[in-house]
Amino acid sequence: MLRNVVYGLLWLLVLIMPWEEMTIIGEMATLSRTFGLLALVVALPAVFSGTPLRPLPSAFLPFALFVIWAVISVFWSLDAAETLNRSVTNTMLLGFVWMIWEFAPSLQRQQWLLVAFFLGSLGPLASEFLGFRANQAAIVGAEKRFTGENVDANTMAATLVISMAIAIYFASNPATKWYRLRLLFWAYVLVAAMGAMLTASRGGFLCLIVLGGVTLVMSRRMNWKVLLMFLVCAALVWSMYRVILPDVVRDRLSEGKEAHTLTVRMEIWQRGLTAWCECPFQGFGSGTFRIVNREHGGPDLVAHNAWVTVLVEEGAVGFILFLLTWVLAFLRVRGIPRMEQMLCVSLLVPYLPLSFSASVEYQKPFWLIFVIILAISAHPRRSASSRPNPDWTPAQMGRPYLPLGKTP
Repeated sequence: MLRNVVYGLLWLLVLIMPWEEMTIIGEMATLSRTFGLLALVVALPAVFSGTPLRPLPSAFLPFALFVIWAVISVFWSLDAAETLNRSVTNTMLLGFVWMIWEFAPSLQRQQWLLVAFFLGSLGPLASEFLGFRANQAAIVGAEKRFTGENVDANTMAATLVISMAIAIYFASNPATKWYRLRLLFWAYVLVAAMGAMLTASRGGFLCLIVLGGVTLVMSRRMNWKVLLMFLVCAALVWSMYRVILPDVVRDRLSEGKEAHTLTVRMEIWQRGLTAWCECPFQGFGSGTFRIVNREHGGPDLVAHNAWVTVLVEEGAVGFILFLLTWVLAFLRVRGIPRMEQMLCVSLLVPYLPLSFSASVEYQKPFWLIFVIILAISAHPRRSASSRPNPDWTPAQMGRPYLPLGKTP
């Protein structure tokens, strides 16, 4: 019973995750953090309910060590209070990853978590289009951008790209029961692509392009209907880019190296790398990049680069642990059924470019992708001695594996 309650709270947490910036309570608290704390409180007695704990995957160890190292960095941090605050966030992320791994063991439960994130993305997407219809840009000035209410434009674009990958997974899955439901998922892909472009986020736009390339390559291994629907969607997205998208947004997306923000960020990265050379082993302490950048003559800004941030704050030790975490997660994708492999690759690969242009290392969607990959790859794998099967059979899973569809 308690385990089901924990899973229900996790489902609500993932549902709220895409629009948590719209639900800030006070100065720090959000609904997602509230549900996360409730889930953790209930999870502790659920651990002692008699059900054996699941063995942790290998990728969980470097992640746990990364969080521990970040906590230890308070002893040499430039700002102990900021490091403690970031350590609390990292510890909660560690608990979030563990709870999904422990309390969502079946593929069916994992897919329902994906459904929750997909449904949650509809809120900020609707808010964004209402602003676009009223011609009310979220960011007014030299740059005109649209996003959900109180939602960062880059975060909005990343959320929509993740939701698009989920929608493509369900739309392409032959087990989806109703044909009209598949069409609804494909329609969402079109609307979400338009929403991602309206944010004028260059990192998000690059993720969108990468997602298109990954889907094109992976869909060639599916049936021709999936490939055809994807090509139709790609053509319509290109048409929306050329015809519907405002000129000021399209101009920002098409900027290259001449973009002012890119120049500023490269200067920030250079200052960060220069500072790292002064303290290469242990770094300056978790959550202190703004201080490091300011002390080296730069503005009070974050790095907008997860890898540079980790390197400067946690040093070479933390960087190696962070890198190893994601390498081990990516290696687990090999050998799993085709549909789930397409999902994992579509979630991970497009999000990587964003990690080089945004500070996503402490954001929940980033680690949701991580634990979903771990959880899905823990199920029965294709046998190397037999002909690869595109899907797990109900006999292997013990139940239909797609919550929105029938057993294939």
